[in-house]
Amino acid sequence: MRKQMMFVKACQTPDTIGSMLVVFGDNGITQYASSIDPETAPQALRELADRIERREAVKR
Repeated sequence: MRKQMMFVKACQTPDTIGSMLVVFGDNGITQYASSIDPETAPQALRELADRIERREAVKR
């Protein structure tokens, strides 16, 4: 996960404040690594879940 996060961080655009890598295991366990404040993560994930449920995409 560290190597993957290093790659993600290296690919970030200048307007990126942080990243989160989520890995869904076939055993039902989810692993994650993050470069954002842990207190910010739940709100950011809720916002993402809402957009996924509405099938909204953010164009970049």
